[in-house]
Amino acid sequence: MPRVPTEIFFWFMRLRIHLFAYLAKFSPTGQEKFDLEMGSEKTVGQLLDELQIPADFEKRVLVNGRHADSSVRLGEKDDVFIYPPAAGG
Repeated sequence: MPRVPTEIFFWFMRLRIHLFAYLAKFSPTGQEKFDLEMGSEKTVGQLLDELQIPADFEKRVLVNGRHADSSVRLGEKDDVFIYPPAAGG
């Protein structure tokens, strides 16, 4: 009979998060810029859930300088910028 591993390995990735304007209140550290460790294979949507940013809040997300929707997969050392849309007048 084959041996079944009894250990479970969890891989984590470290992200650099930047929150701007009213979205900064969702920072777990109280800082606008912070590092966050999450399990691997996570998406932008899962990150927003982790930060408890409500889905109905207006926001834009950049991952490494590129616009990203909630389905974009995140990777180790990604820079994630979350900011409100610009308003003009």
